[in-house]
Amino acid sequence: MLLYSVTDNGSLKKVTKVSFATTAVFVIDDYKTIYVWNGQKATKKKKDFGVKAAEKLNKERKNAAKIESLAQSKEFGAFLAMIDVLKKGIPKEESIERRPELELAVEDTKELAELDLNSTLKQS
Repeated sequence: MLLYSVTDNGSLKKVTKVSFATTAVFVIDDYKTIYVWNGQKATKKKKDFGVKAAEKLNKERKNAAKIESLAQSKEFGAFLAMIDVLKKGIPKEESIERRPELELAVEDTKELAELDLNSTLKQS
């Protein structure tokens, strides 16, 4: 995972943690998704710089990532699970690798699909 703060002139500054200040804009590259986090009082210009920086990062990679813009206090999905790690920070010499994909065996999913969950719930 790579963390960047967007400066007032539009450049990216690598950081080890996200402060979530109301005037800040951060770009968080989680390999599968590039998040552009916008503080409530961040300027439109700074927010636009964040989106452009995310698009540039995305063009430089082999496999394109999804880009999501998030507003302060309106975060959702997988980003919510990362907030504590982002606040605590990632040591410079350490990086968090891409999250593993969830793998289900076909037999397990067939077995679950064949269960009649409604009758089981009524009996409880």
